[in-house]
Amino acid sequence: MKESPKGFSALAQNFAPPLVLLTITGIFIVASYGYPPASREVPLLVCYTLVVLIALDILSRTATRTGELVRKYLNPGTSITQMPKSEEEDEHPSGRRELLAVGWVAAFTAGVMLVGILPSVPVYLASYMILEGRKKPLFSILIAAAVVLFLWVSFEEILSIPLYRGVLFED
Repeated sequence: MKESPKGFSALAQNFAPPLVLLTITGIFIVASYGYPPASREVPLLVCYTLVVLIALDILSRTATRTGELVRKYLNPGTSITQMPKSEEEDEHPSGRRELLAVGWVAAFTAGVMLVGILPSVPVYLASYMILEGRKKPLFSILIAAAVVLFLWVSFEEILSIPLYRGVLFED
C-alpha cells in the first residue's frame, strides 16, 4: 500500500527531527566508548538519558493511546487533536515565536560566556518560567534555585568538575 506524498511528507516532518537527534546521539555514544573509562561516564550518562527522552518524544508523536498518555503527562498543553492537520492549518505568522526562542537561547549562551554557568542557569530558568511559562515568580525562583543547587553539588562537589566561570571571572 503506497502512502500519498502529502502523508509521507507530514510523517517525515513529524518524525525527522527526533530521528536525526537519535542518530547524532548514537554517534556520540559510539565515540564515547573510545574514551578512557573515567572520561566516558558523563557523556554516556547524558547520551543514554537523551535516548530515553527521544524515545518518549517519538512515542508522543504517534496517534496511539500510549502516545496520547505520554503527551498528557509530559506535555499536557498539547494533544493530537491540537496538532495541525495540514500545512494550511499550521500557524507561522511571522516566525516571531521561533525568533523569540532563538533569542532566549542566545541570551543564555551570552550569559554563560560572560559570567558562567552557575549565575546564568537560575537567571535564565526563572526568567523564562515567569515570562514565557507564565509561572508564579516564587515558584520559578525556587525551581531555578533547586536546579543550580543540583548542578553545583553534582559537578563541583561530588564529581569535582569545576563549572565554567565565564570570561569575566576566569582565574
